[in-house]
Amino acid sequence: MKRKLFCYYILLLCLFRCSSFAFNSGAAFLSEDTDAKSFSMGSAFTAICDNPNSIVINPAGLGYSLNSEMSLDYKKNLLDGYNSSAFLTLPLKKIGTLGFGIGLYDLGSVEINYLDGTSETVNAMQSWVFNLGFGMNLSDEIVTGLNLKYITSVLASKYNARAFAVDLGSIYRTVDDFFSFGLAFQNIGTSLTYIQQGDPLPFTIRTGVGINIRYAENFQGIVSSDLLYYNDKIRCNFGTQLDILNILSIRAGYKLGNNPDVLTFGFGVKIDQVKIDYAYSMLGNMDNMQMFTMSYGFGIASNFEIAMMYYEKGISDRALLYFNKIEKTDLNYIKAQEYIKIEGLVKECRRFINDSDFEAAETNCNIIEQMDPENVNAKRLEKKEIADGLNALSFSNQAKKYQKDKEFDKAIEYYLKGIRILPQYEKYCSENKYLIGECYEGMQSYRNVCNAITMYNEVINSYPENMWAEKALKRKKELLIKLYGTEEAANKISNGNSNNNRNSPSRPTAKQQDEAGVVSDYYNVTGTSADNFLRSSAELYVNFRATRILLDRISRDIKKMAMSHVAADAVTENIEEAPTIKSIEILKAKKTELKKEEIEYFVKTIISIVQSCDTLNTSIVKGKDLIPQAVTLVTKVPSELTGFNALKLPGVISGIDKAKNQISDVITDGPVVLKELLTFVEVFKALTE
Repeated sequence: MKRKLFCYYILLLCLFRCSSFAFNSGAAFLSEDTDAKSFSMGSAFTAICDNPNSIVINPAGLGYSLNSEMSLDYKKNLLDGYNSSAFLTLPLKKIGTLGFGIGLYDLGSVEINYLDGTSETVNAMQSWVFNLGFGMNLSDEIVTGLNLKYITSVLASKYNARAFAVDLGSIYRTVDDFFSFGLAFQNIGTSLTYIQQGDPLPFTIRTGVGINIRYAENFQGIVSSDLLYYNDKIRCNFGTQLDILNILSIRAGYKLGNNPDVLTFGFGVKIDQVKIDYAYSMLGNMDNMQMFTMSYGFGIASNFEIAMMYYEKGISDRALLYFNKIEKTDLNYIKAQEYIKIEGLVKECRRFINDSDFEAAETNCNIIEQMDPENVNAKRLEKKEIADGLNALSFSNQAKKYQKDKEFDKAIEYYLKGIRILPQYEKYCSENKYLIGECYEGMQSYRNVCNAITMYNEVINSYPENMWAEKALKRKKELLIKLYGTEEAANKISNGNSNNNRNSPSRPTAKQQDEAGVVSDYYNVTGTSADNFLRSSAELYVNFRATRILLDRISRDIKKMAMSHVAADAVTENIEEAPTIKSIEILKAKKTELKKEEIEYFVKTIISIVQSCDTLNTSIVKGKDLIPQAVTLVTKVPSELTGFNALKLPGVISGIDKAKNQISDVITDGPVVLKELLTFVEVFKALTE
């Protein structure tokens, strides 16, 4: 019984002596510093660690260890306690870095005086920690790592305890090493149980930042800060280091929120592959602590070797950083330039893929494969994505041919096939959708014009920063102005649609559709071979009607001009009997008094007449070719409509007959309209001479 009571006493004493500040958990030695560098910088090392001892602070730091290195550490604690540890890193090609560590934490001897007058000297507490860690690069800026721990401890040379734990960590560090941010979770594991009740390990969350400042070529400094959370308390650590000539390092740190707060400082000396570090801490009235670390690097890696380590892992930006440091006098300079070219091709290939230029991407991939078949970043390129992209491009190219030949239905079908293959590529999809809008425009019916506006809206809303969005916005505005006559009306319709979350405008009047050259409802899709005939006849008829409307408008305009000149002379002239002829006579008589805007009107109208006459003349020629098709279709269509579709037959035959009559009107009345328009051309030319 007396021994048991004294063991409890020893346990409490050990927990006090294991650190310079009290803990509420067991295995407080797990929170001790293990190397002089971090100790002298106030343990503000979470974001900037990069040596073998990183394994117990933030195992992600192992990812920055590019050489095999071994370190030995010794720390003098309070009274006669001490810590001693050894660590080793072993870089693995193309994977990451393994870390091994073993630590001894000894609290020294204590003398036990028993109630019977006897005494005994025992070791207060002796603990061993075995570490196996691994760190690796996830990208140029991010590394991650973990550390597995096995802990065994002996209390009062008699009571044994063991535990298992894991540490997890990650570091973000810019490629130029200027800024670092680290995060680590320590001591996630089981409890240590010496006698009966187990004590939890000191679970710790630590985060930190570091800034690397380069004053000159051989002078640089580090400023770091850590924030630690454990035992329901938050502590802050601060540290700084000045490197001089890459030989001497001077360090200082401060631990805030401890009991008591701790001021630390130290220095380090580097001679070839050997580093010696010393740290000293001031604890006020308590004993001060000292720590020594000696490390040895197995070989010094050149810039080319470091670059190749990163290159083989696919960490391209860091590899390029070191490749570019190689001087022309270096034997590896030519090789370095080749690798720089390869990485440039890989980045260019990614850009080509993002820009949907899959043909150029495939060319780059083939060049890279010839130069270095083992390139990690080239293997990461989505070869299937490039193949899919080439397939989608073939659909788009075929669609453009159909669009050029005015086979708009097939063009839309092939554009959509390409979009289904590459829905995630903004540039490709926005271009295809814009071209689909053009196809709908080419089909001319009011419904399809609305479809075009809907497609342009989709491009504008889905890809607002894309060049195709600008084109779609411009084309949509032109369409609305064309449909509704004025920009003001078009803007009103457009704003109304956006407010009501609608994509299609309100239906314009039949007259507005005619003036816009829209095929409106002059034919219905039948699903038979008559569709092309019906569409073509409707287009011809709309062109004819638009030309007639132009003729009427010109007649109204010149009548209005003539009346204004007559009114100015205060002369009453009756021109209603033959308005067009009378108006022309008046304007000829007033030729010298014509206004500037009237002359401009005549010039612009001549251009419009010429364009309309060309269109109408083409329509008359096409109409003569279409008439024979009507007879053939009347006998052919019945065989195409079977089953329930046969119910459509009367409507289809009626549509063909109606279309035939419309074409006849174009052929018969078209030349008359042409003659009248050409008369206006002669008159307007005479008036503008």
